[in-house]
Amino acid sequence: MAEFIRGGPGMMLRDKVQTTLSLNSEDSQDMLDQDFDPFLEHDEPDGSNVSLLQAPPENHWYHGRLSRYAAEERLWLKSETGSYLVRESDRKPGSYVLSYLGRTGINHFRVTAVCGDFYIGGRQFDSLSDLIGYYTNCSDLLKRERLLHPVAPPEPVNDKQRVVAILPYTKMPDTDELTFQKGDIFFVHNDMGDGWLWVTAHRTGEQGMIFRDLVS
Repeated sequence: MAEFIRGGPGMMLRDKVQTTLSLNSEDSQDMLDQDFDPFLEHDEPDGSNVSLLQAPPENHWYHGRLSRYAAEERLWLKSETGSYLVRESDRKPGSYVLSYLGRTGINHFRVTAVCGDFYIGGRQFDSLSDLIGYYTNCSDLLKRERLLHPVAPPEPVNDKQRVVAILPYTKMPDTDELTFQKGDIFFVHNDMGDGWLWVTAHRTGEQGMIFRDLVS
């Protein structure tokens, strides 16, 4: 079952991630924006189970960048307990929120993205789809409540930022950096700060870090 822990977002490189990130309620937007997201020790889900999870297609529940108010409107329009959607926070780009209509109303849970992984409730997932599958099939999100009814966006969402390398680059050893050629295309997942982006390379499918000044 997921838990509510007060905190704000944290973005750290993979070699600084000691445990896993916490789940956060978004019911206080001011607290959400100001506080740091603590690292807590929790058991992680069995990787073999997570990899086999089946979730509805992403276009059935992912809404792109969306405000809290708009998310609640869409959930109330559905008006079924167990309805949910995932959105990118409009106030913190690169941070995601699972918005859920439960028995007591609507709850918002932050999903923290770090180096291509997604963290909620002290659990780590390889993708948002794995996360949705886990809380649909394996675990309660709230006590005796699971994700039941995905709410689809009113129109298709295409919000992946694409950048192109303007210079070649060779990675430093023992880092999460990518080696790439001029003209390589990347899909941006997160802004890591200090000029670094976490991306997927279109040509190779690899995920890693690239320096913002080397792409346009």
